Amino acid sequence: MKNSNYLAPVTLSSFLAIISFCSGNLLAQTGAGGVGNASTLPMWYDANELNLTNGSLIFQVDDISGNNNHLTQITSARRPVYNENVLNGLPVMTFDGVNDFLTRGTTAGLNGTDFTCFIVFQRTLGVAQGLIDFGYTSHLSKWTTYSLSNNRVVSLHRSPDKFVFHIDGGAPTFVSQHITSTNLRQFRQGVLQQSLNTPYTAGVGHNLIRVGTYNANLSPGLYLNGYIAEIIVYNTSLNNLQRIIVENYLGAKYNMAVPNDFYAYQNTNNVGLIALGNNGVNSQTTAKGYGVLTLSNPTNLTSNEYFMVAHTNTDLSAFTTTGLPVSIPSH
Repeated sequence: MKNSNYLAPVTLSSFLAIISFCSGNLLAQTGAGGVGNASTLPMWYDANELNLTNGSLIFQVDDISGNNNHLTQITSARRPVYNENVLNGLPVMTFDGVNDFLTRGTTAGLNGTDFTCFIVFQRTLGVAQGLIDFGYTSHLSKWTTYSLSNNRVVSLHRSPDKFVFHIDGGAPTFVSQHITSTNLRQFRQGVLQQSLNTPYTAGVGHNLIRVGTYNANLSPGLYLNGYIAEIIVYNTSLNNLQRIIVENYLGAKYNMAVPNDFYAYQNTNNVGLIALGNNGVNSQTTAKGYGVLTLSNPTNLTSNEYFMVAHTNTDLSAFTTTGLPVSIPSH
């Protein structure tokens, strides 16, 4: 069964989705959708990987990129709350809009000019709030995504000060900010909101990340009144194929529409999507996410073809051989 949008025999894709059960930290991982590696993906935070009980205060959010760039909050009264079954059956980190935020200090891999940052969130309308903020010795808030009281969700960089934005309607969504030395773009669920050709000078001396606020040293600190489910940060500007694959990963996981939707099993297997693909310009021929399954070395992967699989968010401890086919189909 094959067409220009989805490349996968039904029986084979179903089988791969089954054996791709969530593995926790058993093996080193690469990026969302299989995009990136430890050098290009300096940080990746996912509420679904927090081993907490519902209502717990969040002291630390582990970086699942493999780089150990964990977020923390040492002050109990400023910790966000872990809430289960909020967004498409998955947990989120809830911020109170008063003083909650997460932070970390100097982080390797963030001194450059090219970045891509995805953030899955929902915010209260009509309030200025920070989502994520990156500080350097050269500028306290060098690049950031935040919102204004007029419901603009802004992606900004400094040197020079330039921004792009869209109007937020208050529904759960994901936004990506794309920075190069000559361009700044913002996408909302895979739809380009604005693109601005503008120079950008690399930050000097990265020293701070803030999640859930925009410059926590301000008064008030523009604290998020809402939740964040996932953050993915690359120190490259993803090409269109990579961006579309990550958008499919997030769209499937959180049941959010994306314009280039090449995955057909969101209702049953929606977590941990990884993909091989060819958009006629770029190709991805190896993919591994935060699980045990690796896809690699496809044959006859031609222009505008994709192979995508995901799992059911079931831990490997629950895995059995029941229901597996006697043999893997050859076609």
